[in-house]
Amino acid sequence: MPFDSLNIIASRLKERTFSEIIDDWKWIFGYSKKYKKAIIFYTVLGLVSTTLGFVTSLGSKYLVDAIVGHKSQWLGVLIAVVIGGTVFNIVFNSALKRISAKLSLDINNEIQADVFDKIMDADWMALSEFTNGDVLNRFNSDIYAVSSNAISWLPTIIITIYNFCTAFVLLLYFDKTIALLALCSAPILFVLSRIFLKKQRDYGKRVKKVSSEMMSFETEAFNNFDTIKSFGVSSYYGQKMRRRQKKYKEISLEYNLFSIKASVWIQVAMTLIEYAVCGYGLYRLWTGDITYGTMVLLLQQGTGLSNSFNRLASVVPSFLNSSICANRIRELTELPREIHIPESTKLNEYIKDGFKIRMKGVSFSYK
Repeated sequence: MPFDSLNIIASRLKERTFSEIIDDWKWIFGYSKKYKKAIIFYTVLGLVSTTLGFVTSLGSKYLVDAIVGHKSQWLGVLIAVVIGGTVFNIVFNSALKRISAKLSLDINNEIQADVFDKIMDADWMALSEFTNGDVLNRFNSDIYAVSSNAISWLPTIIITIYNFCTAFVLLLYFDKTIALLALCSAPILFVLSRIFLKKQRDYGKRVKKVSSEMMSFETEAFNNFDTIKSFGVSSYYGQKMRRRQKKYKEISLEYNLFSIKASVWIQVAMTLIEYAVCGYGLYRLWTGDITYGTMVLLLQQGTGLSNSFNRLASVVPSFLNSSICANRIRELTELPREIHIPESTKLNEYIKDGFKIRMKGVSFSYK
C-alpha cells in the first residue's frame, strides 16, 4: 500500500541506508539525463492536458446551466469549448503515450546494451554465483521496471500535484464542504494501507521468489536439453516442472484472492465517500443553493481529487520499487571484470615456423 512506503523510507533513514536509494536513483538518472529535453516536453504536455481537462469541466458546468436556463446566447461558444477541449485532450494524451513509449524503449535498450556488455566481461567465478534464471530476470523485468519509471516518475509527481491542487481549489471555490468530503479519502486510504500492508508485502516477496525459481528451472532445463535426454530423465524433469507450476499457481491464486479482498474494501470506502459527496450535492441542488452545472462540476472534481491523491500516493512505492530493481541490476554491473592479458608482439617472429609449449608441475581444480 502507498502509505507503508513512507514507513519504509523512515526505517531506512534510521538504518542509514537512505543514501543507497539516492545512489540507485542517481544511477537511473545517469541514463535518463540525456533525454531531459524530451522529459521536459513530456511534462509540459501533461500540464497542458490537465489544464484542458479543467477548462472542459468548467465549460460543461456553464453549458448545463445554459441549457437548463434556456439561455442560448453563449450556447454555441460553450459547446465549442467542451468539444474542442475534449478533442485536444485526446490528442495531448495520445502524444503523451507515444512520447512515453519511445523514451522508455530508448532508455530500456541503452541500459540493456550496457548491462549486457558488463555481464559478458564479468569475472566468470563471480558471475556463477547467480543462476541463469536470476540473471535473465534482472536483465529483462528489472531493467523494464527501471526504464518505465525513469522518465515518468518526476513528470507524474509534477502533473499530479498540479491536478490535485487545481481540483481542490475549484472545489473550495464552489463548495468547501464537498472539498473536505472528497479529501476524506486520504485518512481512509492510510488506515486501510496499515491493515493490508504486511500481507501484501509478504505475498509479493513469495510470488517473486517462486517466479525466479520457475525461470531458473526453465532456463537451466533448456540449456541442458541434450544432457537430460542422454540420461533419459525427461519424465523426471516433466514432473518437477508440474510441481513448480502447482506451487506457482497456489501462491498466485492466494495473492490474487488477497488483492481482490483488499480492493473490495478500498472500493467500498471510496464509494461511500463518493455517495456522501453526491448526496450532499443533491441536497444543495434540492435546496436551490447550487445549479445543475455546479453539481456536475463538483462531482467531476470530487472524483478527480480522490484519483489525484491515489496517483500521488502510489508514486512512493513506484519510487522504491525502481530503486530495488536498480540495485539488483547494479549488482551485476559492479561484478569484478575479467583479467585480460595484453596481446604480445614477441611471438610474431615464430609465426612462420611455429613453436612448442612445454608445461611442468601443472595442476587444476574446481572451486
